[in-house]
Amino acid sequence: MFGAQTDLFSCPLARWTTVIRHLQRAANISVVILAVLWLTSCSGLVQGQPNTTPAPLVVSLSLTSPSVQISQSLNFSATVQNDSSNKGLTWSLSGAGCSGAACGTLSNISALSVTYTAPPTAPSPATVTITATSVAEPSKSATSTITLRFSYLLILLAPPFSYLSRQTLRPPFKMTHRAKG
Repeated sequence: MFGAQTDLFSCPLARWTTVIRHLQRAANISVVILAVLWLTSCSGLVQGQPNTTPAPLVVSLSLTSPSVQISQSLNFSATVQNDSSNKGLTWSLSGAGCSGAACGTLSNISALSVTYTAPPTAPSPATVTITATSVAEPSKSATSTITLRFSYLLILLAPPFSYLSRQTLRPPFKMTHRAKG
């Protein structure tokens, strides 16, 4: 039994060497294939995936701190970046010392522009805030604080004084006023 030779173990030594070389090559090829498969599965991490988060929507106004004389108008325009729906803006007015028409009026309203007309009398304090709010994302807006200027009224008194012996003042006084615009 121990001395008997079987066909499996009776191969010459050269055949075993050839078999071992073939097994080594097969093992090397298997290792290369596994490495390629592993690297391919990780390629998304190495190359980076495209950014699926959309860029944030940004609203900005053309005028940030304008001033306007009472009863006069200002034109505002706005830009909306990254608004894929192109829904535009809504416009509103507010003020610490006013509400409604006392803050002024908005006209020529479009998705990206508006005309502001100051009230005939300025509120106290004499500032009004205009707000442009995104329709697509109402949490995104831009504001501009408008300072209302008064028209100046210049009153000149130029009395033609007539002096009597007692130096008493006699009317008439002349009064002139000029509105500065």
